[in-house]
Amino acid sequence: MTSTGIPVNPSSLTWYMNDIGLSPDSLAKKAGISVSHLDKILHGNNDPGVSFRQLNNIASKLLTTTASLLIPPPRNPSLPEHVDFRRNKNEPLSYESNKQLKQFLKARDNYLSLNNHEDSSSALLRQFHHRELSQRAAETRALLFGNKIKLSLTELSDAVERYGILIFRVHGVPTSDFRGYSAYFDVAPIIVINNKDSENGRKFTLLHELAHLMNHTSGLCSISTNTEPMCNQFAALVLMPESSVMGCKEDNVDAWILKISDKLGVSEHAAAIRLNDLGYASRSDVAKAEQRSKDAWARRQKQQKTSDRPVPQWRQTLSHLGRRYTSTVLDALQSGRIDELDASYMLDTRVPSLEKLQTHLGYDEGGY
Repeated sequence: MTSTGIPVNPSSLTWYMNDIGLSPDSLAKKAGISVSHLDKILHGNNDPGVSFRQLNNIASKLLTTTASLLIPPPRNPSLPEHVDFRRNKNEPLSYESNKQLKQFLKARDNYLSLNNHEDSSSALLRQFHHRELSQRAAETRALLFGNKIKLSLTELSDAVERYGILIFRVHGVPTSDFRGYSAYFDVAPIIVINNKDSENGRKFTLLHELAHLMNHTSGLCSISTNTEPMCNQFAALVLMPESSVMGCKEDNVDAWILKISDKLGVSEHAAAIRLNDLGYASRSDVAKAEQRSKDAWARRQKQQKTSDRPVPQWRQTLSHLGRRYTSTVLDALQSGRIDELDASYMLDTRVPSLEKLQTHLGYDEGGY
């Protein structure tokens, strides 16, 4: 009997599975087909092939089109070329990480299609050598902080995005997978931070990834004290300039660390490392501060689990996709270049949430 199913290209199917980090068992479960059926396809046996519904399910889980599974595979990975700086760099990214990173790259494509491409990040993203690190950190702080001594994560993100950089946040991904990701492009480079990290940790990561972009490089990072010292030092210098650190001086090192943490909006661990770099704290002080930071974040996470109310969808959208991208989509909606269904699709949110996003972002007053 002749098969009536659709013949899938096994090489393409294998490529997309590897690219997004899905095993045959996982894909079969997500797509609703049997493992044995999928195994046949992967080994070139397309009898009986797959139905269009099955093909569509498989493609949707692989974040690709049905047509792409019928033709030869791409030559290059879907994520832009980057250096893996993670401590566990031999471990592949999880499916959820790959999925969200690909969604952010698609969001960037949407952004470019809606934007006039006049974004300029040149004032912020000039390349520098290590000998210029202190100067560039001071210049960056002046551009982002102005006269403020510290910024919240939202304020810092908004300040960076004003220079045409898109900031996204992954949700539901453990920090053991990655803490930060950066992808350099001449127009609309992106930074991704992990929402599982503490707010102070995310601020440090954001500036760490900004250092990558300033040097026109892309990276996947775990943000540890033993890797990428220049990016770590840049983030520390921006958040904790020496004059501000000395302005918090206390006779007791632990009290000094705590005051820096409070006044400059950084973790105790980061504050202790900065004092160690300046010669005022020992390695033992750093280790104790690191443990206190971990304990404080564990307590905070426990409180969130027991007391947090469900987050409205529009807030989740804004947190996930960032203010600049969200505002660009809403600008296009307001000007009539796209309709509500387009905006809903681009923001991955329900139509009723669009009005709440517009209200929150002040569209009655002219938008972003």
